[in-house]
This record gives sequence, C-alpha cells and structure tokens, in this order.
Amino acid sequence: MIWLASILAFVPAATRVTTSHGATIWPTGSFSHIKLCSRAVPAPIEGEWQPTWRDIERAERSLPNTLRAWRIHHDPDSLVSAAQFGESNWQSRWSRNYFGIVRAKRRLLYIDFAPRSYRDGFGVCDGFPVFFGIEYDPVIRSIVALSTNGIA
Repeated sequence: MIWLASILAFVPAATRVTTSHGATIWPTGSFSHIKLCSRAVPAPIEGEWQPTWRDIERAERSLPNTLRAWRIHHDPDSLVSAAQFGESNWQSRWSRNYFGIVRAKRRLLYIDFAPRSYRDGFGVCDGFPVFFGIEYDPVIRSIVALSTNGIA
C-alpha cells in the first residue's frame, strides 16, 4: 500500500500526532512525500493545509453514512465494505492517516485506511480491497474520490 517508510524518512515521528483510536494527523508538507505503489496518488494538488482534531472528529462522525452513500451512487459493486463502518466501534478496527490537501481551491482531507493489525505495517503494495484511500470534502461532508490498492 503505502509509503510510510518514505514519509518517515522526511518527517520526524515526533511531529505527527496520534490518538488512541488509530488516527494520525500528518503535518503540512508530508503529503508530497507519499509514494503509493498500487494505488493512484491524488494529483495534482495545489497545496496542503493542517487539519485539526476537530476536522478529524467531524469527518469520522460522517464517514459511515458517507461511505454507504458512495457505494450506492458510485460503486455498488465495490469490495470496500461500508458495512464495516456501520458499527459504533469502527475506529477500533482501522488505522487512519489524515493529510490536508488543496485541489481546485478546495480544502480536502486525504484519508488512508488500513486494518488496525497493520498499524505500523504500511508499505503493503497489494491488499485490495482492505487498504484504501479517500478524498473527503469536509465542507459538503462527502467523498470526492476513493481508490483501493491493487492485487499482487
């Protein structure tokens, strides 16, 4: 899947913030170091911004319904199971990496998902469909793009 090794080469661990719920907010400037090997990197971006925990909490409250809506309207055959996010404890099963990106003058959250058992195992180049990323618009509370890792 991702890259964490390439990010860690440029961003000291002390500069990232992690909660006990598996969410990590990466500092501005980190996104440009992402190297995905089997999933498209969102491009082009115009810049980055620093999300806050308030931004993350709002996004995570809406993610279960947002993912269900995405599947219904955009990809009903998707193997990304929205049902996995229907439980009240979904955060305990997923590690999430949050990056603030700007595209078309819109501030978006790029959220990278991996099973919690892989919390420190980023670098997976396959794993479809349990490793995926979304671009989330916090203003309209909607996913604007979703991509999964490929199959090795």
